[in-house]
Amino acid sequence: MVKVEAQVLSPFYLSIRTPRFVRIDAPIWQFILRADVDGLREQFKSGEASVHDVDEDGNTVLHCAHQTWFRSRYSNSGQVKASCDMIEFLADTGADPEFAMGQQ
Repeated sequence: MVKVEAQVLSPFYLSIRTPRFVRIDAPIWQFILRADVDGLREQFKSGEASVHDVDEDGNTVLHCAHQTWFRSRYSNSGQVKASCDMIEFLADTGADPEFAMGQQ
């Protein structure tokens, strides 16, 4: 991810963030699908993944975690809890729920 910030003699500043596109077969997506917070945390620590990564369709890690939670709602409660923990971890790590790729 590239982040550029500039401040011009005012209390306002400009921040531009570009996401990193990550192939759908990258480990980050499997950790999210399994709601494996520890595995994802290790990916973030090693720099192999980022909270700002997006898949080839423009879905962020937070969006994918939410989709995993949505699909697991009617399955066992352990998967639902793990998915909620994943969403909380991503939010605490800086995932932007407002970020979206493509047309609005």
